[in-house]
Amino acid sequence: MSGRIRRQLDKSLLFIEKYLDQKITIEQVAQEAFLSKFHFQRLFSAYLGETVSQYILHRRLERAAETLANKKSLTISEVAKRSGFETQSNFSRAFKKQFNITPSEFRQTADLSVFSENQPNPYLKTSSAKTAAIDITIEEKPVLWFNHKLATVPYSEKAFIEKNVMLLAADMKSLLGEGQPHFLGAASSRIYGQTNRVETLGDLLYGAIYSKKLEHKWGGNWFEMEAGSWAVAIHKGNYKYSYQTWNKLIRSWLIDSGYELRECISFERYLNRPWLIENSDEWLTQIHLPIKKSKTKKA
Repeated sequence: MSGRIRRQLDKSLLFIEKYLDQKITIEQVAQEAFLSKFHFQRLFSAYLGETVSQYILHRRLERAAETLANKKSLTISEVAKRSGFETQSNFSRAFKKQFNITPSEFRQTADLSVFSENQPNPYLKTSSAKTAAIDITIEEKPVLWFNHKLATVPYSEKAFIEKNVMLLAADMKSLLGEGQPHFLGAASSRIYGQTNRVETLGDLLYGAIYSKKLEHKWGGNWFEMEAGSWAVAIHKGNYKYSYQTWNKLIRSWLIDSGYELRECISFERYLNRPWLIENSDEWLTQIHLPIKKSKTKKA
């Protein structure tokens, strides 16, 4: 991580800490870091291992856990309020989901060290540990155009990939015909970054990448990606596990690469067609991460 990025993220974290008991918007935090909302969310997720909203929630729960352990004179309702939760019921549900124990049970637990996995944040789940290396190539590309739609198919937790990927693929078939001018491949991107496990289609953009903007009726939304450098890696297997390769690329390779993220969307390009390959273990996804040379030495 470059010193500049570290300083920007540090500013955002200090802002979150200062207003943790109040309502905080992503726009406010991004402004504190002097970054656009879009670029800030990508940087934050890439380097801290979770989204801004997830981090704020986990920090509030961590503060609540510390307060429950150290200030037993406060009621659970008071702890919830001091930790930025509007109601005790919302706080209790979030606490139970995070720690698999109720606030009352937590307060009564004799040995609280069982929760101390990380210091100095013993109750925070954020993790950016390095993982195994992957093959990366650096490619220079001209201006690219992403013609996309926002996914609106129904979400079914058990049949998410098996069913809904095929629904999206069916809609994309018209983009995959032979002989289309300037067509580079079917692709998708996620509004809030690629490193989180896929649990919803709410932020998925899908469509195709072109070397030139065209006039056609498949989708009216076009996103221009400026010319520049890309880190490219291959993910082999089911699309729902591509976040694992993204994590290796961003949290392991990028930190020591001499590069940093540039302000452009990342995307996945699909190298084969899922309706032709029944075994999802054979699906190939080409991952593209927009990068630029770091202007500062690593901190």
